[in-house]
Amino acid sequence: MNLHTLFKQAGVAAVLTAAALVSVPVGATVEAAPPAPAAEAVEAAPAAKAMTGWIPAAGRSAHRIPDVPVYDQDGRRLMLYTDLIKGKVVLFNFMYADCEGICPLQTENLKRVYEQFGEHMGKEVIMLSFTLRPETDTPEKLHHYTEMHDIPEHWRFLTGDVATLQMLRRQLGFYDEAQEIDLQNATHLGMVRYGVDWLDRWAGCPAATPAHVIVNNVLGMYGPAHSLVPDTGAR
Repeated sequence: MNLHTLFKQAGVAAVLTAAALVSVPVGATVEAAPPAPAAEAVEAAPAAKAMTGWIPAAGRSAHRIPDVPVYDQDGRRLMLYTDLIKGKVVLFNFMYADCEGICPLQTENLKRVYEQFGEHMGKEVIMLSFTLRPETDTPEKLHHYTEMHDIPEHWRFLTGDVATLQMLRRQLGFYDEAQEIDLQNATHLGMVRYGVDWLDRWAGCPAATPAHVIVNNVLGMYGPAHSLVPDTGAR
């Protein structure tokens, strides 16, 4: 079953404000990226076609997302854009492996999001979690975190050198100008961002938002917003 079919299985409306992925202070207003010109060259993107039944322009987010090396919880070196994001629907957050604040709660809620995408996760849809403490959150430590929290196999937890992860945190908008809040375990920016690479369309919400709302927000970015996923009562 593809996601185009999933759109037609339920009838719950969702309202979504999409924003371009830019590095901005918390609370700033962000404008959505303009649609691609009609004459833009169209390249087949198999993942997108499988979901929606049409072939979109691929890779429009490439100018916004740095294609830098990162390492996942299995120690694999990956290029962030070309290996993980290009041509995909993406959800991502930032977290600490050692955290007694909001991180474990975010992780548990995002697990429910992951489950609602079912067979599409790891194929058309990708979920990424970046460490906020790359100096200590090694691939081995992130692997331990995934085992401790029973993380599904296609969810990538990413680390790298300190300069790269700090740059990504700002480039992807996960920082707070208030130093007493920024990078604090209990108060750091607890958001999940999501978007559609080939449309360069991005938005975000608190990572504690009910899972079905997050899923509907994601689906609503490129599918009919009147045919989404119902509220099952799970939180």
